[in-house]
Amino acid sequence: MNLSNKVFELIENTDGLAAKKTRMIFENDTQPYRAIYTGENVEFGNVIVTTSNGVMNMLYQALTKDGELVAGKAKVNMSTESTTYLEMTLHWQWLTGDLSSGTSRWKEVTV
Repeated sequence: MNLSNKVFELIENTDGLAAKKTRMIFENDTQPYRAIYTGENVEFGNVIVTTSNGVMNMLYQALTKDGELVAGKAKVNMSTESTTYLEMTLHWQWLTGDLSSGTSRWKEVTV
């Protein structure tokens, strides 16, 4: 799946930092894919997504609104909800703090 110039908005998250209205904005034609994200609890975040043996992996880091630096990793599953929009499911785990894990769902949006 090509993530270039795609914008995703969080629609569901289990026990994670990201809240509704968090957006992930991917850059144009980059490999590995790179994105920034911001939202209600996130001042600024960076994302890197690579594909190896058909598996998409993500690393992310952020500065929270409380001034905390956090980092995590995720396995990425992409699906096509309709013919025009993608849905992204992240099976994530924190690499800092309590090392908790969970799942989040993101839907492609137009801006």
